[in-house]
Amino acid sequence: MSWNPLDWLGGDDREQVPQGAQRFEEQRRQHAAAQQPLGTEPESASIRERYRQRAFRQVGAESEQEFNDMDPRQRNTRLTGAYADMYSSDTDTNKWAGMAAYASDLVGVGIAATEVAGQIPYLPDGMDMAGIDNARLHDLLARGNAGVYDDLMWQHMAMQEGGIDMMRAAAEAGEIPEQQLAGWEQIGAGRAALDAARASGDERAIAEANDQVWGGNNALLQYEQQVFLQNLVYDESPEARALFAQISPGMISPIPGGTSLINHRDAHGDSLGGTDVGDRDQRWDWINHAMAPEYRNREEHNPDSMRRDMRRFSANADTGVPGVPINTEDPLDAELPTMPDIPFLPAIERTVREYLPELPDLSMPELPSMRDVTRMLPWGDD
Repeated sequence: MSWNPLDWLGGDDREQVPQGAQRFEEQRRQHAAAQQPLGTEPESASIRERYRQRAFRQVGAESEQEFNDMDPRQRNTRLTGAYADMYSSDTDTNKWAGMAAYASDLVGVGIAATEVAGQIPYLPDGMDMAGIDNARLHDLLARGNAGVYDDLMWQHMAMQEGGIDMMRAAAEAGEIPEQQLAGWEQIGAGRAALDAARASGDERAIAEANDQVWGGNNALLQYEQQVFLQNLVYDESPEARALFAQISPGMISPIPGGTSLINHRDAHGDSLGGTDVGDRDQRWDWINHAMAPEYRNREEHNPDSMRRDMRRFSANADTGVPGVPINTEDPLDAELPTMPDIPFLPAIERTVREYLPELPDLSMPELPSMRDVTRMLPWGDD
């Protein structure tokens, strides 16, 4: 089967799901107008099943089977867009969803890369020149991408509509584990405290409430990484563990400009012991002490770029082209990419300076913003 480059533009499937940042809110309005849940499931269905059906429909699937059968790359950009929509619908609360949009986009790059590598001729059994089993990696990435969405998107929808009482009911019915409920409890309490603090104008109380919300989202993230994904993907088999260890040295952060795995471990003197993204402790140390703080820093100190990222993820949902999301509704709503953190570069710099101490600064220059570039054009602002 030959690779058709036009498939990267979305093929004939581009019109199946509405584009735009209003996709999530439009479904909520339709539900409110109809006063019935989205989907055809009976009211007697469990909380989890009612909201899972909504989550599937959010990305254009009418059933779990249709969701599982979707093309992984096409599904990926839809999942990324759905995460971005959920984050944008309540930026005060849905911190996990925004981070999930970044992570899903990077996973989509991996899915697409394995597909391209699988089309290279003369390589046996889908192996690339580095000896990576691309077909196996493709399946594992797609499984994790779909599994995380199925596990947590319905919970976000249920929490947003029914509040913490609905999450407690779901937990009592055995539909979510205690660790996830604890995260939602912390998020719910933090959100209530945030509303009260804002009403009083108490800046210290606002900061504390925000920390509580972030803490609850971090608890969701920790469970998803250390339990759910670990069991579903990383520990799926000895072959999977070996495969993720093999690709670990090149693992970059999904957060724009974020620290790569090897550079994070190198900075803490841990890289000599090996780097393995499949190791739950190594991965969680990277996420908890580098990725998550860098994500929060982006939201708090570069909010315009963060909102632009989410708009692009949302509008790009139907293209099936991860990694370079385009705002298809407003192509000018763009920004030059942040220079990535290059794995091994700090160690290389140290080695070079050891032998050439007078070497000039090797750090990468910061790219200009799109606004700076626009000002240089004839029609740019003064």
